[in-house]
Amino acid sequence: MCLLNKRVTYKSKMLESLYSPIKNNSGRNHHGHISVRRKRGRHFKSDVVLVHTYQFNNIIGSVVQLNYSPSRSSFIALVRFMNGVYCYLLAYEGIQLKDTIRQFKYLPELVYQGNSSYCAVIPAGSSIYNIESYPGHGGVYTKSAGAFSLLVNKLADRVVVKLQSKKVCNLSKFCIAYLGRVGQMDNNLTISGKAGRSYHLGIRPSVRGVAMNPVDHPHGGGEGRKSKPRCPRNPFGKRMKWNKTRKFKKHKHDTIPL
Repeated sequence: MCLLNKRVTYKSKMLESLYSPIKNNSGRNHHGHISVRRKRGRHFKSDVVLVHTYQFNNIIGSVVQLNYSPSRSSFIALVRFMNGVYCYLLAYEGIQLKDTIRQFKYLPELVYQGNSSYCAVIPAGSSIYNIESYPGHGGVYTKSAGAFSLLVNKLADRVVVKLQSKKVCNLSKFCIAYLGRVGQMDNNLTISGKAGRSYHLGIRPSVRGVAMNPVDHPHGGGEGRKSKPRCPRNPFGKRMKWNKTRKFKKHKHDTIPL
C-alpha cells in the first residue's frame, strides 16, 4: 500500500456552510436500472463547494489552512479574503500557509502562482488550471491532482488552450483561470494495496468477458478457458478493435457483414 502524506492537512472539520453531501446513485438511473457498470454503494462523502472567482474580483486573500477532500484527488485550501469571506480553492503546487492569493481582472503584472484572472490578461505560454468553459460557469477544465494546461495563443476575442489530453480548446478571453498547476503531483503513485479501499470508493470488480455466460457477454460461454473465434466486442456487441486503416478487422467466423 502506498498512500499520500496527509499530515500537512488540517485535522478539524471543514466549515459546514461550505460543503454539502454527495448523492450516491450506485450507477443507476431514475428507473433503478444499471446505466453505469462496475458501481456500488460507497462510504459517505461530502463535496466542498468551490467558490467562483468572478464573485471576488479585485481582492486579496490569505491561505488559512489545508484540508483533505474525499471527492478530489488534490487538497483544498481555505482562504480568507479581506472582506471577511471564507471560501475553498484548489491547492496549487507548492502552496504554504499564509500565502497571498490575488484575484484580479486587469492586472497583468501580478502573474504569480495561485492567482486568478481573465485569460486575456494571462501571458501566452503560461501554465493554468481550473479553467472556465465559458464566462461565469466556474472551473471545468484541469482540476485533477498535478494537472495543468497551456495557454498557447491569444486572439482578438478568443484564447487557445491546450489541455493535457492534447485537445485544443478555443475559449472566450473573459474565462477565468488560475496560474500554475494543481498540487499533489505524486497522486498517480498511490497504490490501494487491498480491495477494501476500492470497496469504500464504490468500485465493483471488473470481470473478464471470457469468464461470463453467453447471456452476459459476447465472449462468454464455452468449455474451459476458451473464447469464441470472433473479433473483440464490448458487452453490448459492438466491435472494439480497429486496424491501421480505421476499419474493423474482418474475421472468417464473423457473421456480421461489414
